[in-house]
Amino acid sequence: MQAMELLGWSEVSRQSLPNPQDLPGLREFIRYASWSENLVESLACWTCGPGLTVQLGAGSGQVYWPFPISSQEFEMYCMSSGFSKLFLNRLVAKSTLFEYRFDFTDLSSTPTHLDIAMSTLENDSFFCLLRYDIVGRVAKCLLFFKLIDGFGRRPLHITNLIA
Repeated sequence: MQAMELLGWSEVSRQSLPNPQDLPGLREFIRYASWSENLVESLACWTCGPGLTVQLGAGSGQVYWPFPISSQEFEMYCMSSGFSKLFLNRLVAKSTLFEYRFDFTDLSSTPTHLDIAMSTLENDSFFCLLRYDIVGRVAKCLLFFKLIDGFGRRPLHITNLIA
């Protein structure tokens, strides 16, 4: 099974997605991160009821621990998940990061979505993208993490995180 199918996409209409050229921050993130362009079945899916879906993958975007999906699949995930352009342009590769943005998708004075990006780039590296639909109370998350580092005695496995 391809990572695109694991992420829940079959074919996403490119016409309805933002133009990648309008997202220079996202393009720079993709350019500087390390990607696994040929892994198959590299993501695990964990759900907690109808309100939370997490896609888990081994890798931190570093040279020795590349993200487990291709750069094209990551770009498609970002654009099809509804993240705002302003939010995606603030992503930084190979760096500790915490960014968030409340999204007002209609004319109301209250936000409808919350976008969060978090990462560390140390011994216990991870990268997380989360989009929370405040109104629908539904969250989608893409989480990548490094399996082992120079200090680790036993490698961490994706199954260790799924209860």
